[in-house]
Amino acid sequence: MKYIGIVGVTVMLTCGPIASHGNPLQSDVPLLFGEAADLVIGDRDEGMVFGNATDIAVGSDGRIYLLDGGFGKIYIFSPDGELLGEFGRSGEGPGEFTIPMCIATDPESGDVWVGNFQGRLCQYTADGEVVDDIRFSWPGNRPVRSIAIGMHGNIYVSCANVLDQTMIHVFRKNGELVRSFGDTFARDRPETDTEDELAYATGFLDVRDSTVFYSQKNPYEIRQYDLSGNVRYTIRDSGQDVPYPPPVRMPDGRRKKRSLKGSWGIMALPDGAFMNNIVIPMSEHGPPGSIIEHYNSSGDLVLHEEHSTLLFVRAVDGEGRVWALDNQPYARMMRYPAPAD
Repeated sequence: MKYIGIVGVTVMLTCGPIASHGNPLQSDVPLLFGEAADLVIGDRDEGMVFGNATDIAVGSDGRIYLLDGGFGKIYIFSPDGELLGEFGRSGEGPGEFTIPMCIATDPESGDVWVGNFQGRLCQYTADGEVVDDIRFSWPGNRPVRSIAIGMHGNIYVSCANVLDQTMIHVFRKNGELVRSFGDTFARDRPETDTEDELAYATGFLDVRDSTVFYSQKNPYEIRQYDLSGNVRYTIRDSGQDVPYPPPVRMPDGRRKKRSLKGSWGIMALPDGAFMNNIVIPMSEHGPPGSIIEHYNSSGDLVLHEEHSTLLFVRAVDGEGRVWALDNQPYARMMRYPAPAD
């Protein structure tokens, strides 16, 4: 995959026609690096309504799994967008989840894994049959923000463990913890406390071959590790020098974290490159937006694109096509052609 230079594109959305299920780009569907979506799923007129399109995973057989965190369901689609089935439901029992946040598939078995807000992993077969649950052994809830299945079937999750101040945790499928690595933001920072840690130390990961890709939300930072947790390189945002802003104390004593520009997911590509999602917070200047960055396998930024909507790239299929989510003006999933070489 080759690009020449860094290209900045701003996509301004308007209230126009609604994109039909499976139809090409309409006026309110954003471009991705200049390419129009060739498939859009989530057309209210066609009856396919999502509560909150949260994450996407691609199965070993090419099927697409859409996690709907709003309705508490997982939808199965063919690579061409045909709805094949659905499974999952909200709850605390086996195979049930509370506030599901991420989804991944096992490239060997085809099993589907879902991570939720209460620090639990749910395992299903490729067709949605319940297999097992994994509950973390450390105290308290540790929201699972992202999950990936690596080599040898190990499960990689990102969630803040404030006890040892690590973010990335590797499990075997029986729930045994193999190792933890990846410093949280609060490590060696005496000015932070547990609430600060949980508010700012969110991070996201993806795994491909022998590499772990990790993006820290606030302050924005990207790291690449080998599977043992050794850092290969770190990319820091130019805004790192801004002083650390503590959460705001509300009149009733509760804390409210300040909304900073930060990462909201990272996606590995087949050639060692990766894409990173960044949220632009709401401000007095307008509603929230997003940035998608493309880095080559050496960690060099080659493309940077700003959007006035919350567009997030979430998965890449066997043909190199990119699957993305957009919850504005309503929840939908889009497929974009594979980036040109």
